[in-house]
Amino acid sequence: MKHTGALPHIRRILRDYNSMAFKAAKLVDKRKARAIASEGSEAALFLAEQRDNEGLNILLEKIEGLENGGCTALGRYGKMALPRILELARDRKKKDYGMGALVQIEDKDAEDELIQIVEDVNEDGVIRQTATHALVTRIKSDKFLDRLEGAVSTGQMAKYEKVLPYACRHSGNKRGAAILAKYLAQIPDGSYDGLLKRQLVITYLGEMSNPVAVPALESQLKHQNKDIRELAAFALKQITGRDYPWSKP
Repeated sequence: MKHTGALPHIRRILRDYNSMAFKAAKLVDKRKARAIASEGSEAALFLAEQRDNEGLNILLEKIEGLENGGCTALGRYGKMALPRILELARDRKKKDYGMGALVQIEDKDAEDELIQIVEDVNEDGVIRQTATHALVTRIKSDKFLDRLEGAVSTGQMAKYEKVLPYACRHSGNKRGAAILAKYLAQIPDGSYDGLLKRQLVITYLGEMSNPVAVPALESQLKHQNKDIRELAAFALKQITGRDYPWSKP
């Protein structure tokens, strides 16, 4: 709901927010400090809900003093703030604010742009993973899972290799577990990197505790590496409650 009549007053509250007063109060009166921070953060969140462009500019000026509340508000602006969020995330001195905002984006209209960030192999790895987190936990993007599923099915994993396990794990659903189980069967043996990937995926499947992963994990009980067999048995017990023999392939 738009509250345009209140916007000038709320902008003034945010513009008058005094980060130095907040920092000074933190040293002597934590209750007062919380009250100061709360007023600034609530003003920023209100302006974000209204998608107020002038408020966005004020927020960007004040964000370093607003701490977590400022990051949350900036993320709530969603697609309209995404270019500015990325500027912060790529700035060595301000990246924490950019990352803190990026992970808060839940605007469905930002879905395509976030997917583009994830697919850009030249983008910073932490930015890609943070965008992945927003897609699967905030936006709950079926479109992104479609991309991951298609990549596993075709073996065209170049854009997704580094984010797929994390994305599937944090999707927390049956479809994510199924994609991850299918990916497990494609991880090549013969390298230390492959071994680490296999261990990570098995661990994630156990944590997800979805029965769809049982056949893929049972196949790992025949793996030549005893650590993989033991890890698969543990993951299977997490899902089924049963003990599985693993000492011999």
